[in-house]
Amino acid sequence: MNRRHLFTLLCTALAGGWLAQAQPSPRPNLFVSAAASTPQDRTPYTISVDVTVENRGQADSPAGNLELVLKPAGSSANKPKSDGPTMWDPVVEAQPIEPLKPGAKKVIHFSTPYSANSAFKNRTGSFKCNNIEATGGDVTVTMTATIK
Repeated sequence: MNRRHLFTLLCTALAGGWLAQAQPSPRPNLFVSAAASTPQDRTPYTISVDVTVENRGQADSPAGNLELVLKPAGSSANKPKSDGPTMWDPVVEAQPIEPLKPGAKKVIHFSTPYSANSAFKNRTGSFKCNNIEATGGDVTVTMTATIK
């Protein structure tokens, strides 16, 4: 083996060893999920939302604000014309969230202005409520939870 090949082989082995030891720095990885429920044993069926925040990363998460947006779905024809807020407008609620250690989980409870015709538990993504439409019909409300 000549010197050039030996030098190339040695440099390749050293670079490979260096790259194998290079690790990305540990980071937090926050997973946020929201679930809507009503009381199972009493009426009126008021709707509340529990938001679970879990740190699935390898480092502590920073403090932040948990924001929950509840947005009723419907056409503009259904929405009343008003200068002030109505039940058709999105509801935005926020609560502070403290730093979470890796593997830690925190559940934040939100009360909503919505009610339902029947009881349900742990609905994700959206739910139906009956106190937006003037006729008492069901309206779908979508949920979005984020950390800011």
